Amino acid sequence: MATYAKADNNREAWVYETDIASLTFRVSSKTVYTSGADAAKYGGSQADGSEDTLPFGFKMRAAKCKSAAGVVRWIPCYDTACDLWTTLGTTVTRDINGVDTEMTRVKGVRGERFPRRWSGITQTS
Repeated sequence: MATYAKADNNREAWVYETDIASLTFRVSSKTVYTSGADAAKYGGSQADGSEDTLPFGFKMRAAKCKSAAGVVRWIPCYDTACDLWTTLGTTVTRDINGVDTEMTRVKGVRGERFPRRWSGITQTS
C-alpha cells in the first residue's frame, strides 16, 4: 500500500478524455494520486494548459471502490483505458478521513453525465 502525506492537498492540472468525439478537458486532481504509485490506474495525463475546462454540469465517469471496512467511494477515471475503469479488483490507496485506505474496485461504474442542455461543446484548440 502506498503511503501519502495525509495533509498533502496539492493539486495539478490533469487531462480528462470524454467518451464522445475524443474531446479532452482540463480538470484538477490531487497530485499524490495522479503522480504517485497508482497514477497509471487512474488514466489521463498531465495537462499542458491548452485544454478547455470541464463544462458546467458535466459529471466525470467513475468506478465504485470499496474498502475492507465497507466504505464506498466513487473514484474518477480520467480515460476508458485505465485499470480502474476496465478491471475488477484493481486496488488504489486513498486518504479517507486522514487515514491511508486501500480501496478495491468492485462491480459498478458510473458513466459520464452531460448537462441537460448539452450544446455539442467542441474543443477550441
